[in-house]
Amino acid sequence: MNENFYLLDTSFIVAFLSSKDVHHKRALELFEQTEGIFASNFLVFQETVTVICRRAREQNMLSSNLFRIINDFFNTIMIINEIPPKEEILKIMENSQCLLSFTDASLIYYSDKLKAEILTFDSSLLSIK
Repeated sequence: MNENFYLLDTSFIVAFLSSKDVHHKRALELFEQTEGIFASNFLVFQETVTVICRRAREQNMLSSNLFRIINDFFNTIMIINEIPPKEEILKIMENSQCLLSFTDASLIYYSDKLKAEILTFDSSLLSIK
């Protein structure tokens, strides 16, 4: 693959979309300064929607606009819809001594498979990768 390939983690996407997130400014800077193909997988999409909805509900900020923003963002990146082999994901989780979630392990799997860098603010994912 000639072009740089980046996998976006939930922590990065939430920071990018939420101006109240502690990493928001850094996420914007990284997204602006990084050139290449941005992608994620369906597990990250699911996790991101869940986190954003939970935060919006906790802050009494639920709105239909929220879902448009999420949808618009995910329409700008490539979504990997392939189901990762569960044996490989479980092996990655085992090797991390269960520090990684199934979703995070899937990012490591795709990172290795696609020779992609993971953009994340998740310290456990950063320490493993």
